[in-house]
Amino acid sequence: METAAKVPRRSGQYELLVPPRDEQDRIAEVLSRHVAALTSGMARFENAGAQLRPFHESAVVAALTGGLVENRYSVCASELRDLILRRRRERWEAAGMGRYAEPARPVAPPDVKLPDGWAWTTVDELAVGVQYGTSAKTGTDQTGVPVLRMGNLVDGTLRLADLKYLPAEHEESPAPFLEEGDLLFNRTNSPELVGKTAVFRGIPEPCSFASYLIRVRLAPEVYPELVSGYINSPFGRQWVHENVSQQVGQANVNGSRLRALTVPLAPADVQPMLVANVKRLLERGRALRQTLDRVESDTARLRTSLLMKAMTGSLVSQCSEDESAELLMARVKKQLAERSRRARLYATTLRAVAVGG
Repeated sequence: METAAKVPRRSGQYELLVPPRDEQDRIAEVLSRHVAALTSGMARFENAGAQLRPFHESAVVAALTGGLVENRYSVCASELRDLILRRRRERWEAAGMGRYAEPARPVAPPDVKLPDGWAWTTVDELAVGVQYGTSAKTGTDQTGVPVLRMGNLVDGTLRLADLKYLPAEHEESPAPFLEEGDLLFNRTNSPELVGKTAVFRGIPEPCSFASYLIRVRLAPEVYPELVSGYINSPFGRQWVHENVSQQVGQANVNGSRLRALTVPLAPADVQPMLVANVKRLLERGRALRQTLDRVESDTARLRTSLLMKAMTGSLVSQCSEDESAELLMARVKKQLAERSRRARLYATTLRAVAVGG
């Protein structure tokens, strides 16, 4: 920007390069055109993403309720559920726990029809155990036991960053330790985040979980990813919305309500294929969100780059016929000085009138 002038910098002020007036017009025209194109393109991309999300969610729901797998099975889900319930009673009686407590019974959604061989059940019927996490004080000493907290549950997966740690020896050890396949449910959070669910897959080991989470250990015949996927789906989000309570500014879904959640159960030999289908769909959904985030970030960087080019004389070409910026700044300074003189004169006149009055 050879014809630009520098505005002197005072204490606490920025130094600016001022281009000639004609060049300013060219910069404004080019910058406006590029920014408008960026804004329009980002809007179209966001609109496409908004249209794709409902289709993706519908595909996940269809997978979880039997719409994307062949209806072939050797043992129907109702028989599988009966087997799980029989073993539940046997464990109860073997532990000498007294009168058997019947699990919560399913209430099938009226607008969802499962394929032949599938069955509705509840978390309570499928669970071997439901437990709240540890309330013991944690710290940053990495020689201790890592503790998963509600912030580690993101988009149906566990993010293992920013972990806190229990002392290697504490009064609850080893009761709240996780086992591979445990389902973690975020029982307390903001209304839009309560109910986040993910499955622990053995890393890190050993590992515990915080009191704001509920650990559900399911019967070995049940793939926990299917229950987790259902809770994270629009069906599960609606159920959370209907069962949430407010406590001290935060939403809460307690263990009793979680036990009563009705979920679909697929036949045992269908579940592996179902898990693969749901995993693929969820990965595509995450890839879509990452693409949207990347485009938004790239657009922001490009917008910043355009502004930098505009401010440093790299966006448009300079013209030797333009009035120099020095002359422009001289005229501006003259105008400012005249305004200042008039303001002082006006103030003096006002004081004179006030004294004379």
